Amino acid sequence: MSRTARPSDAFARVAAAGVVPAVAVAAHGAASGAMPSSSGVLLSAAIGVVAAMLLAPRRGRLTTAVASTTLVLSAAQAASHWALALDAGHAAHDASTLPMLLTHLVAIPLSAVGIVAGAHLLASIGSVIRTANAFNAKAFHIVGKRRWNRRGAMVTDRYQHEFHHPTAQDLAD
Repeated sequence: MSRTARPSDAFARVAAAGVVPAVAVAAHGAASGAMPSSSGVLLSAAIGVVAAMLLAPRRGRLTTAVASTTLVLSAAQAASHWALALDAGHAAHDASTLPMLLTHLVAIPLSAVGIVAGAHLLASIGSVIRTANAFNAKAFHIVGKRRWNRRGAMVTDRYQHEFHHPTAQDLAD
């Protein structure tokens, strides 16, 4: 099995691949008020895919994962910045670069925290089901329309009753 077979790792990589071009284009738009050309956006998206492949799967401490994700996203943002700045359709920056810098400084750490937290939560559901089984719980409730990752439960979900609720209000009723 490959290292990216875990849904939490796949989530982190897909999220990183989307964050890199989105933040790069938003930061350049904040600085110049203009949309970069399609070739610059495409190059930024390619940089995002490379950054996503460089992300290490979530192992160990959350602070280490956030720090390494921030480092990878920062390097990808620097590469995307230069790709968009050198792009023929977006070469001139007449406006102040302060809005662009602030966008990068705020968005990258927040994105890293969001990516790591989302991957951690996605990986935690199976652990919660295993713990419920250890305490001899007879049933568990899942709220939401999406299917949960049964792999982490390590077959303990077969010994418990599973109840699905589309919304939290349905669970409360």
